[in-house]
Amino acid sequence: MESPLKMMKTNSSKRSPIKTSSADYTKVVVRFRPSIFKHGESQEIVDDNLALGKKTDSQLITIEPHQSVYISGTSFSGRFTFDRVFGPETSQTEVFDYSINETVNDFCNGYNGTIFAYGQTGSGKTHTMLGNMDSPSEYGVVPRVADKLFEQIANGSPSSEYTVSIGVLEIYMEQLRDLLNPDNSNNLCIRDSGALSEGVTVQHLETRYVSSKDELLGAVILANKLRTTGVTDANADSSRSHAIFQIKLAQRSLDDGVVKVSTLFLVDLAGSERIARTGATGQTLEEAKKINTSLSALGNVINALTDGQSTYIPYRDSKLTRILQESLGGNARTTLIVNCSPDQVDEGESVSALRFGARAKRIQNKARVNQEIASTELQKRLVTLESENAALIHRVAELEEQSKLKEIQQEATNTVTVDATKIKRLESSVSQLAIRLKQNEAITEELTQELDRARAINERRKIKIEQLEKAMQAQHEDMIMETDKFANKLSYLKARITSVKRMNQTQVPYNEDALQPAVNIYESPATLEEDEERLESLSINVCRSPVQFSNKAGLHLNIVKPMRGGSAKPA
Repeated sequence: MESPLKMMKTNSSKRSPIKTSSADYTKVVVRFRPSIFKHGESQEIVDDNLALGKKTDSQLITIEPHQSVYISGTSFSGRFTFDRVFGPETSQTEVFDYSINETVNDFCNGYNGTIFAYGQTGSGKTHTMLGNMDSPSEYGVVPRVADKLFEQIANGSPSSEYTVSIGVLEIYMEQLRDLLNPDNSNNLCIRDSGALSEGVTVQHLETRYVSSKDELLGAVILANKLRTTGVTDANADSSRSHAIFQIKLAQRSLDDGVVKVSTLFLVDLAGSERIARTGATGQTLEEAKKINTSLSALGNVINALTDGQSTYIPYRDSKLTRILQESLGGNARTTLIVNCSPDQVDEGESVSALRFGARAKRIQNKARVNQEIASTELQKRLVTLESENAALIHRVAELEEQSKLKEIQQEATNTVTVDATKIKRLESSVSQLAIRLKQNEAITEELTQELDRARAINERRKIKIEQLEKAMQAQHEDMIMETDKFANKLSYLKARITSVKRMNQTQVPYNEDALQPAVNIYESPATLEEDEERLESLSINVCRSPVQFSNKAGLHLNIVKPMRGGSAKPA
């Protein structure tokens, strides 16, 4: 079945002029988790450049007002500046209000957006992205985005329709997994959609259409339960994969038919790992290698985008960077949340994460509103342009006639002096009008072609609908036949049991041939008890089992009713 999102695109035959910002730099914020050590407690350092077992109780970080953090470590000292730096005491609400709220507003206005959390294992990425789903005050980014999105829809224009869908993808060991339909994972593949609003997509990824915050969060909770996790020395609940939550919003104006389609990626990256710290072995070690390789590919893409010299960006080196291609230097507004530890024992990992964030801050994206115009609006514009063309043609004819009359008058009477300046101006006007006429003719031709393509698409859709109706009728007839066959078999069984009971009551010898039907459904005679057990089992199965429909094309329809904006009740 065509989703409402796809159907709205089919109805739109030409894009409107795209609004772009001159330079959308990636927003980078840093969040430090609370220390795992008590105040004044010594910390054991594990570092390639330091002896194992050395003790220290000094502070690693000093957060300067709002935007800077100073690192005073044993192997590095220096200052990093970002859009915002959050200390360990920062609440989930503060992080969302500054870092994410604006991105959600842009998403609702037709811009693509990406929010992803980066950092070492155990630094608080999943807490930042998901938080405690049982406590609204501890909600992370994803549930707060759901709240904000449906609040915007409820307060939207009553003349607009909205459709929201969600898909959840896991990248585990460089393999794609569909977390809403794990059985579908083998069919997933990365493709370039060719559409300006979508860019790179994961084909066959299951998307669920939702009409409320609770439905969206239900899909998130289901997917998170299926995500691959493990235990390491650094984290008792370590994510062993990258999780990508993909939310799509389609909004259509009922006034002028304008459609906006935007995508929001919410990415919880697996943490970078130092094997000596995590103690990974066996399968956990192989997972750590794949995670580090994927994150290295992400770092290489960021380096190529920001060094000012690279002509090739290695997006295809990993599935993560391929999927997030539009988020890194493309059509999206991106926010990176760098999660760090304030402890001395994590100095190396924290400094590495801060350097990663400093490089990412220099990435420039080219975000634009993903807006499309309906064919009816194109027809109106075509009529307007044709009217303008007719007026221009008439004006050109008048000017040519005036020019000819002046030439005749000059030849007929040498006594009349013609102002050369006026003639030049007239000729210039004629030339400009002729150029504009050609331009309008080209535009008219292009719009006519687009209109023809839109009509052809509508015809193909009508044919497909007729095919689906025929297939549904055929399946309905098959179901009726199957029901009749089942009823005949059930009647036979009941008649057989009744006959056997009567013979037992009258002590008439059992005559199998007398009860044998025209079509024997048993291979050998059965006792009365066996017949009763079969009948009872068959009746229970019929009552409890769901009806199995034949797997005909076009019958698994997913009909989604769009939501109407402006449903919020006044305070």
